Amino acid sequence: MEPWAPRGYALRPVRRWARTTYVATLLASGCAIGFPDGRRPVEHVEVRGAEALDEDDVADGLANHPPRGIVFREVAPFDDLVLELDRRRIESYYRTHGFFSVKVSDAVVAVEDSSDPESDVRIVYDVVEGPPSKVVGVEYTATSTAVTRADLEGVSAILVGERFLHEDYETTKAAFSALLEKRGHPRSTIEGRVEVDRDAREVFVRIQVDPGPLVHFDAITFDPSEVPQEAVEARIAWERGDVYDPEKLRLTEGRLYTLDLVGSVRFTPKYHSNDALVDLSIGFVQSSYNELRLGGGLRFDTRNLALNTRASYTRRYFFHPLMSFNADLRPQILLPVNNEDLGYQIDASAKIIRDDFVFSRLRLTTGVTYRLTVYEAFATQGPTVQAIVGRAFLDDDRLQASISVNGAYLDVFDFDRIEVAERPTYGLYDRLPLFFVASSVAYDQRDNPLSPHAGYFLSLPLEAGKLFDSNGTTYLKATPEVQGYLPVGTPRIVLAGRLRLGSNLLDKPLPITQRYFSGGSDSVRSFGRRRLSPGTDDMVTNDKGEVKTIYYPLGGEAMFVANAEVRFEIVRVFGEWFGLVGFLDAGDTTNAFDALQFDRPHFATGAGMRYHTPVGPLRFDVGFRMNRTEADEPDPPQSLFDRFQYHVSIGEAF
Repeated sequence: MEPWAPRGYALRPVRRWARTTYVATLLASGCAIGFPDGRRPVEHVEVRGAEALDEDDVADGLANHPPRGIVFREVAPFDDLVLELDRRRIESYYRTHGFFSVKVSDAVVAVEDSSDPESDVRIVYDVVEGPPSKVVGVEYTATSTAVTRADLEGVSAILVGERFLHEDYETTKAAFSALLEKRGHPRSTIEGRVEVDRDAREVFVRIQVDPGPLVHFDAITFDPSEVPQEAVEARIAWERGDVYDPEKLRLTEGRLYTLDLVGSVRFTPKYHSNDALVDLSIGFVQSSYNELRLGGGLRFDTRNLALNTRASYTRRYFFHPLMSFNADLRPQILLPVNNEDLGYQIDASAKIIRDDFVFSRLRLTTGVTYRLTVYEAFATQGPTVQAIVGRAFLDDDRLQASISVNGAYLDVFDFDRIEVAERPTYGLYDRLPLFFVASSVAYDQRDNPLSPHAGYFLSLPLEAGKLFDSNGTTYLKATPEVQGYLPVGTPRIVLAGRLRLGSNLLDKPLPITQRYFSGGSDSVRSFGRRRLSPGTDDMVTNDKGEVKTIYYPLGGEAMFVANAEVRFEIVRVFGEWFGLVGFLDAGDTTNAFDALQFDRPHFATGAGMRYHTPVGPLRFDVGFRMNRTEADEPDPPQSLFDRFQYHVSIGEAF
């Protein structure tokens, strides 16, 4: 092959027998000041001839690797002593991807200016990939009937006729182990052999499975802690003598984490001599008794910027190991971007939480909240007293049920824009002494509530209330919701959908604080927050002397929202997925269920970006209002630009 060097670089081919001379040359040129230990920076690594595999992926695993990172740039110091090791790494990388005939040349190293001790180093490897080897056969054998060949083929990632990938081979062995563990065989042994015919470019895989004995749960012991033993026992998902099941371990762990005093959980297994029984020791790291949290965040959309802050104090072991006290302060300020939606909200709450209230795993939360909220067309302030009991049901805790009793006394003000005759229609009163009972039943089969890829979610919230006014207004509203998630061929492509309905089931108007508001980042995304709802408008003059029509949402008695998304996970950035989303939203909110236009809803289409984080996806969406833009519609656009809305937030829309 012809030697290569970029223009302006001194060519230094490095052979295994000449490395000592090369290193001496570099040291003599004064490279000791390039890095603290005297080495030059590696600027570029080229794997010339890489076609079947991505060159960047091949070079990234080398010791002399190219620079990494975008914001924080990581540069590797050049090390001549690992050039041969890097060459073998390239060969190994190719072989794990089925290229067993690959040939990789010795490195060719170029230095831009040997007299400059900080001059960059460029490294080139020439690769002859050769044709890939394909899997011509797979043999699975098991030493017992605990697992069949059909079972193993059902979870195998190795495909006959396809290029051999070592990753698929390892994934398959791990899948066999997980399958057997799920069936009660955590002591299985998986052994495999890969037979390669380089000349014929054929691979035959043999995997032998020894399930080991069927294991049953036996004794349970507890490490000393202040977590009450009876509370731990009430959360154990198995009985002594049950077949070992890792899902029951995970379920037990999740139940234990609901106890505020539990910081972390560990299970230590001890197998009996015949491996057929396992004792488990459960240990804990307790949470601190006192905890102070401070935080904040931002939420953007086309109309305003929301600044959220939070200060929270928690006292655990509040007179009892299963009781805790929490005080929370959450100010929120809405900064308008077009002189429209200046507002703020302040929540100050104190509550006491008691686990295992009366019955095991029944949680009671009692507290009081004082809330001051300034909306576009009205404002409220006053206390709300609340008591909530809730529990998980079924063997997998997928069914959640709760009921709350609430009493509020709210002062409603700053609603002069609303005509006196229209105020009762929207449940607007000077005072809202309100009592209501809210219940919720939800069944969750999603694989991950923060970022679902498969499964579904069902919920049915109900709320019945009475307003202590001269008319004795009562109401009953239901807001059922269904969500579904379906991977398409791969977990990286997901179809997601949601349908949410809501209606006041009685003929008296809902109080203004209990009405339905749609629009925003988790609703119909061509509308600003709360703006897809009945309301009124007014003419205002801004600081520039421009007259604008401002829409003031007042909420509705009924609503529906339907969302459909296609979610793509594209590439990992700093170890987390970056993805794109296309969506179609539809919805309507009216003053009566009969007035909902299911056949002609407000449509929005758009696209967005996602960057997944441990607390949920960082989300940016842009929605376009497709129809119903007339002057008598909610929040009518005054220009083409007004038909677009953007939203920046944390968490999926649903």
